[in-house]
Amino acid sequence: MQIPLFIRFLSKLSTTTTYKIPKSNMKKIGFDISKTEDPIFVLLPGSSEYILLTEEIHSNIVNKKYRF
Repeated sequence: MQIPLFIRFLSKLSTTTTYKIPKSNMKKIGFDISKTEDPIFVLLPGSSEYILLTEEIHSNIVNKKYRF
């Protein structure tokens, strides 16, 4: 079983006319907190709790200071 590393809580969930969730924009944003105002939570290696993704943590992830 895989556990998601990042969880984003959307303030509003848009759907297509056929009630599908358009995921392409969410994939483009990824976990970049500068591209969204929605809170993103991360499960850091060795942790058992999700924490709010901050600029510092985001920078550390991008600079590979955490190993996923």
